[in-house]
Amino acid sequence: MQRTAIVLALTLISTTPISAQESNAVFSDIVDVRVVNVEVVVTDKQDQPITGLTRDDFEILEDGKPVELVNFYAVEGATARLGPGTVPGQTQVPDQTETELPPSATQGLNLVVFIDNLHIRPENRKALFENLRKRLTESDIPGSRIMLATMSNRIEVLEPFTDDHQRILAALETIEKQPSIGALIDGDRRMFMSQLGRASTYGRTCRSQGSGSSGSSGGGGGGNVDSGFDSTIQEAHSLSLTVRNIAQHRYQIGRSTISSLAAFSDTLGGFPGRKALLYLSDGIPMRPAESVQEAWIAKYEQWFQQNENAIRNCSRFPDTIPDLQRALTASGSSNFDLHSDFNRLTDRASDNRVAFYPISNGGRGNSLVSAANPGSAGGNSTQVMRSAMVAEAMSRNSSLLQMADDTGGRAFTGTANIGELINRAAQDFSSFYSLGYTPPDRELDTKFHKIKIKVRRDNAKVRHIQGYQDKTWRDRLGDMTAAAALFDLETNPLGIQLQPGELTPQGGGRFQVPIMVQIPFRNIQMLDDGTNSSAKLSLLVVVRNTKGGFSKPKRIDIPISMPTAQFAQVRQQAAAYPLQLEMKKGDERVAIGIRDHIGQTSSCLKLDFDTGGGKGKKDKASKKGKNKRSKG
Repeated sequence: MQRTAIVLALTLISTTPISAQESNAVFSDIVDVRVVNVEVVVTDKQDQPITGLTRDDFEILEDGKPVELVNFYAVEGATARLGPGTVPGQTQVPDQTETELPPSATQGLNLVVFIDNLHIRPENRKALFENLRKRLTESDIPGSRIMLATMSNRIEVLEPFTDDHQRILAALETIEKQPSIGALIDGDRRMFMSQLGRASTYGRTCRSQGSGSSGSSGGGGGGNVDSGFDSTIQEAHSLSLTVRNIAQHRYQIGRSTISSLAAFSDTLGGFPGRKALLYLSDGIPMRPAESVQEAWIAKYEQWFQQNENAIRNCSRFPDTIPDLQRALTASGSSNFDLHSDFNRLTDRASDNRVAFYPISNGGRGNSLVSAANPGSAGGNSTQVMRSAMVAEAMSRNSSLLQMADDTGGRAFTGTANIGELINRAAQDFSSFYSLGYTPPDRELDTKFHKIKIKVRRDNAKVRHIQGYQDKTWRDRLGDMTAAAALFDLETNPLGIQLQPGELTPQGGGRFQVPIMVQIPFRNIQMLDDGTNSSAKLSLLVVVRNTKGGFSKPKRIDIPISMPTAQFAQVRQQAAAYPLQLEMKKGDERVAIGIRDHIGQTSSCLKLDFDTGGGKGKKDKASKKGKNKRSKG
């Protein structure tokens, strides 16, 4: 058993509670060596992987300017051909060397199955679930880990990343029992379509009879008012207002969903490697107003043109045509457009190495609009429905295609063949090229930097993330810590251990809990100046409560320095850092991230506690088991 040393002689031990202000120590001379790594999938016309390419076949541009490759390797299953440079866990090797890759390099499939209950109808959802269960039951996906998440009022992770298929299938059964509210969300639009189909369009010859005709109160140009025209105009106006209300409602729901997906991708960004997000949805309408607006136009535009003179002469609303045109312009699809929201989503997903694999079983007519329109009197009900279906299908499918295209994934629409899409995702993660380059010398900024990769091979199709955003080490470690706090996404290359103490009630629903953080010296990168050995570490802490909210990350900088001779003696031991946390009732998880700045390596683990937050008392054995799993 490894002997653990609590090194009191070092400036490593502090009893300052984490609730106090952050450490004043600042590592102003820390410089991260930035290398941008991009995984590239190259396929032929038949969508089969193209193998045998070398680094000379690729050209990579950042923000339109060429950059030089410093790392290259081609993964084909569990082996790879390496070019000059390095890959994780490997030393520099000659070009064309074949080697067995470590798991961190081959990057087995990290599959997130995400069910969007807001934008999927029950009948489409049912078929997708049947095929998903069949695919997961038939066989394992080699090297894969699967997460199951769903979204209704909020995103909920039913099962964090695991390779335990029994747990996956149990969580899938739980999700399947949840109600699909996609039909309810879309209810206003379907009701509008039904009303529009039943609405009558009056038509007859009407000529001006002169100003002496009866019934000319406020009438049209000739004073010969025909109430039939007025009824149609009033109904058309009422339905045009409904168009705007529906557009506003769908626009707000779409923006909220996109924002939640972006935040979710941020938490996944804290987990190393690529992630494939299998997105089960009928799609989020890119232009939420388009289908209802197109349906209204299909219903009334021709009627207005055919009866323009009669309306002017025989209606109390002779100016109704320009009025309605202005109303429709205000509620038009250009005023409720989600393109910029989707651009922000795919930028953030790319930055977090999340590739979308959307699948939609909709787009076949009956899943998009209600086909029941009894009582249609206008004679163009079929045209109305066709216009609405085409506009809605295009609007929804375009969002799914953008998710896939901009993040290097694939999209299946109009099908429930979820097994084939999973197979394609697994193929993308087992046959790809990894290109690494050093970005242009510049200050870190918050801009999204576009990446474009060209392949010198005829008829080759290339898929990859669209770019990345500059982030500091604090941002990256914060993402990792949040991921551990929310979704059990732990990573521990530093081999740290967390030893929790007992909760001590402090009154007022507050508790004190000590946590000893142990860091093996053998895993810390030390600098030796001939006399002293030194390291620079930073520690980040996040506390999550039972409602899924978490505290603002707290940072402590930990400089380590000792005589080189002493470091040789303690190398097989561990540095220990005691934390004294203050937790509140309802807090249930502590996530701790540690960054070795010299080695540019980070670890992040979590500990679960029972503070009486309403989930029921956890027994000591359960608690100890969870803590044990957090030791790495």
